[in-house]
Amino acid sequence: MYNPFEAKLLREILEKLKLSYSLEPRDLKIIYLNTSVEIEKTFSKVELIQKCLHEPEPGNPRCFWAAYTFKKARCVRPA
Repeated sequence: MYNPFEAKLLREILEKLKLSYSLEPRDLKIIYLNTSVEIEKTFSKVELIQKCLHEPEPGNPRCFWAAYTFKKARCVRPA
């Protein structure tokens, strides 16, 4: 995702993903480009989600991307 939602809507979407994951556990990863402090806080408030990578975008050191996963899923660097 490239910062498509405000934090409130993102929280609602993450809660729905959490419910889906709890009903059917599976590898589930979220790649988020152009993170902000508010977005980071939103992800951190959702139980089961953990940040596994956080790096600057190549060629743009002021723009960060992050990878999140549900706690039982393995985190691997995206291709």
